[in-house]
Amino acid sequence: MNKKQSELFSVKPVFVPRLTAWRSLPWAVIGTLGLTIMGGTALWLGLSLLGLGRFISAGTPYFISFIAGAAGIAPFYYELKKKTAKRSFCRFYGDYLEYEVYGFFFHRHAGRVYYRDVAGMFQRSDFLQQREHLKTIYLSVPGIGWEERGFSGLKLVDVPIGKGIGRRIEALLEMNKGGGALPSQANWVAPPAASGVKAGAASGDPQNPARVAAVGG
Repeated sequence: MNKKQSELFSVKPVFVPRLTAWRSLPWAVIGTLGLTIMGGTALWLGLSLLGLGRFISAGTPYFISFIAGAAGIAPFYYELKKKTAKRSFCRFYGDYLEYEVYGFFFHRHAGRVYYRDVAGMFQRSDFLQQREHLKTIYLSVPGIGWEERGFSGLKLVDVPIGKGIGRRIEALLEMNKGGGALPSQANWVAPPAASGVKAGAASGDPQNPARVAAVGG
């Protein structure tokens, strides 16, 4: 029976209210447009079937739908992103990682990936992330069972830049690829990280794992 390994470190996305607000704008525009057209038409047809269409102008149902979309979609997106950021995680162990992430349309994905199945890793930071010193780490995992926009694997979004997180992940991948001894809490030494990364607990107990906790909001 396989013994569960000790956690080496974990990564969580940073929730930045300003960044989330900017990201909500395209969704708010598209959603408001769609709700205005479809919601307004449905409302107008419903009122007409009830015999109430003659009491209001043809544009009133569309105006009501527009106000509802403009006032509700962006806050809904914001709160949903805040909730999914709180729930998302990626925990790294000796020869595998466990994850819970949320993809397009906030679909939940959770499971375990062995490092030997990771085909590659790269990092990217878009314009909005750069302003907040964040990046996305991509772990390519062919056959993971789901793809998003042509990418098969895990995306660790909104990870802090300059905290040494990418180097730690690369070190684990290289150690497993090389066929060496698997790291444990007691003997794993992570590559040097930038200031601000906490390795071990404050007590200085060498048995405590190195942990990267990047929790915002």
